[in-house]
Amino acid sequence: MIMWLSLMTRRGVQLISYLLLIVGAMVPLTVMAADMVVVVSGQAKPYHEANRAVRQQLRDEQVKVYTITLKQFTHNDAATQKVEQADSIIAIGTPAALAIHGREDLKSRMAYCMVSHMAGAKFTEAGSFYGVTTVVPLDVQVKWIKRVLPKARHVGMLHDAKDASGRKLVEQLRATLPDGWKLTAVDVNRYQGIAAAIDALFDANVDVVWTQPDAKLYRMATVKALLLASLRQRVPVFGFSNQFVKAGALCGVAVMPKDQGQQVAQMAIEKLKQATKAAERMQPAKPRYKTAINLVVAERLNVKIPSVTVEQADLVHDSRK
Repeated sequence: MIMWLSLMTRRGVQLISYLLLIVGAMVPLTVMAADMVVVVSGQAKPYHEANRAVRQQLRDEQVKVYTITLKQFTHNDAATQKVEQADSIIAIGTPAALAIHGREDLKSRMAYCMVSHMAGAKFTEAGSFYGVTTVVPLDVQVKWIKRVLPKARHVGMLHDAKDASGRKLVEQLRATLPDGWKLTAVDVNRYQGIAAAIDALFDANVDVVWTQPDAKLYRMATVKALLLASLRQRVPVFGFSNQFVKAGALCGVAVMPKDQGQQVAQMAIEKLKQATKAAERMQPAKPRYKTAINLVVAERLNVKIPSVTVEQADLVHDSRK
């Protein structure tokens, strides 16, 4: 009897061990042991939309995630310590990305999103930080201009010639334009104010004004002045965001905060699953984007957009309906 019980016990243990092995093999590997901190630049709605997308994506992967504001990171010792102890850090917005990037002990663990072109140029140096900017490739933007405005051949833009990234962008856009197209770049530093620079831009008889996501150049006052001049001169503007198009640009490309959050979260998850911290430089990922047009503006500018282009646009603003 004792021998029988001993045999059954041994077989039971073997069976349980076997079952645990099978069950263990069926459970997907996760990074649930990792701690990730999200640093949000401020209270702007796009930042919060990106943060919600990041947190949802990370929760689905059972990653422990904490969110703090940039102000907390810079002024609260406990929040700063939390960031310093994190396995990975996601910076949402240019200010947060620049703050984390400025710390040598942190930037190798940083991922970023909602970062503009001008700041993005600072993140191309060697390092293991990675992320997604808000910059849609120039060739994509030019192709959308061609589809919305088939007769356009002369593009105008405002820029800051004192900024090296701004000067480089002018040359990149000029190189991207099709053969036979012309680019007029107006340096805002040569004029008394932004209104005078805008007047000079329209005086060049451009077919469309192209804009870039440069927060220093395109403050709210500049956007308003440009859009008013666009209506007055009947010259369309190509906007760098959905809000810009909705406010009065004829067309543009839109990078959505939710998409940015999902993209950077997935990149961070894949990096954690690698188990080792890669030391090689990682280039910014190309952002997901949507094409946008404003039919109310088209009517006011007396611009006829091809019907097939309207049908294929991702975002169509038309308050007349």
